[in-house]
Amino acid sequence: MLSYSPYPLHIDRNKYLHISLILISCFLFNGCSSIIAATASGPIEEDYGERTLGTVVEDNTIESKAKSLIKEVSNSLGEHNIQVHAFNNIVLITGQVNNSNGKQLVSQLTRKIRHVKRVHNELELLPPSSFGRRMKDNYLSSKVSSRLIFTDGIDSSRIDTIVENSTVYLMGLVTQEEASRSVSALQRVSGLTKIVRVYEYIDNQTQ
Repeated sequence: MLSYSPYPLHIDRNKYLHISLILISCFLFNGCSSIIAATASGPIEEDYGERTLGTVVEDNTIESKAKSLIKEVSNSLGEHNIQVHAFNNIVLITGQVNNSNGKQLVSQLTRKIRHVKRVHNELELLPPSSFGRRMKDNYLSSKVSSRLIFTDGIDSSRIDTIVENSTVYLMGLVTQEEASRSVSALQRVSGLTKIVRVYEYIDNQTQ
């Protein structure tokens, strides 16, 4: 009966393994050289208009923690509608709460969260918005997004828009020129009553 061997019969097994390792090593080193040549051909420029992956993760964590903390003190807040938005470690709080103590409490809780750089508390001292009001805000939000997409001179993918009670809040990493262009464009959106900029400006970093 014939027996099968995974190695050629005329080459010693150890010698065969040695040759294989040499070939694999050559392939890997050549591949590494190619990668280094491709990435080192010019200076690597940082895009200050984009959040890093680590910052995106931090923003998601900030939002989750803030919502959890707010839920823990919900009895102290009374009736409320509170939304938390984080962009590049800056937090925007929107919605309604029925007393100033509740508004202050939300700010205090949010500021204690790790990585939070700044908190913009835009809570209104009003009863929670109705379902109909929120549907109108959703419609306005779609109009705002469409207008920014078709506005020259700005990259709408770097701008987060939040619409609450007919007010639009703008977050993102933009230049002063982009900020002005975005506001000018949104001033022509019917139904909006106010435009609030919560931008971070990158003019100094890009120079």
